[in-house]
Amino acid sequence: MKRPDKLFVMEDKAVLLDFKFGAPHNKYIDDINHYRENLLKMDEFKQIDAYIWYAETGKLLKVS
Repeated sequence: MKRPDKLFVMEDKAVLLDFKFGAPHNKYIDDINHYRENLLKMDEFKQIDAYIWYAETGKLLKVS
């Protein structure tokens, strides 16, 4: 089973955060978009933000 590293839930908003180590890959973006799409299907949140944090570089990437 695949799942994001963190899911923060507010009243009508959710934030997905996935930690990655090593070089960026398009697969990581595909994965977090998949998590986001599944949450959207639940129709529980008005807004879902998704981020990937690359630990080695400290880069935070917002995925839309």
